[in-house]
Amino acid sequence: MIDAEQLAITEANRLAALLEAAAKGLKHRRHQKHIGPARVAIKAVMASYFARQEKALLAELRPKIKRELEIMPPLKEAISPQGKQFAKFVLPTSLHPLTFEASKSEVSDWNDAITAAIDGAARTIAKELGTTPGESIAGRYLADNSLSKLTGNLASTSVERLQDALATAWDAGGDFNAMVKAVTDTFEDFSTTRAQMIAQTEANDAYNYGRNQTARDAGMSEKAWETESGDPCQICLDNEADGWIDIDDTFSSGDSEPTAHPNCECTLNFRSGAEEEAA
Repeated sequence: MIDAEQLAITEANRLAALLEAAAKGLKHRRHQKHIGPARVAIKAVMASYFARQEKALLAELRPKIKRELEIMPPLKEAISPQGKQFAKFVLPTSLHPLTFEASKSEVSDWNDAITAAIDGAARTIAKELGTTPGESIAGRYLADNSLSKLTGNLASTSVERLQDALATAWDAGGDFNAMVKAVTDTFEDFSTTRAQMIAQTEANDAYNYGRNQTARDAGMSEKAWETESGDPCQICLDNEADGWIDIDDTFSSGDSEPTAHPNCECTLNFRSGAEEEAA
């Protein structure tokens, strides 16, 4: 009699093999083994950065909130314009912590994660093409894609969300603690979302850069868009439908390489057009 547990293990392995075979784009295991760790590291960097920024912001806001509540206490029948006036006075767009630099350790960890993703991509595409990766090309990428491009001024939409949260708390007759909680809850909510999105997009961008540049260095002349397994968007499906194009051309979306949008999991494949025609 066949052991039920062994049957279950066998079936699980079979399903895992099928899923692996069906995986496309950056969701394939050969890509994820490099992208996954990079995402984890980048997310940790951004979480550290946002936590420090929130602490600095609250240090500025707490005394201002306390002082302004004494001057302009909430009304029981408060109307929205009054709440918005209070919020913009307490949290002007010129407030110092809204412009915030990354620390040296955050920059170092960011650079390490990006370098690992690019070097992993170079090894992967070199193996696919039957070539050998040259010296690390991560420095080229980091020269134009440093952590500073994602830090500095907090996005205007994020500032507006913080102001709206303060205004809503004031209109509801909130006290000092309610005001502080409105800020912390809002900041932590969009910071968590932003950290996740930044980690995925930046790791994917760096990885695709590594594939693209390594293919170019190997003399490949054509590229084709490979959509992700699952439910790719129409933008990326149209790019895939372009088929093989010259390595210097752009796809239907206007992109020369993935990613085409936030959370894009697509990648490129490469070939030497002259060799294909000769064959």
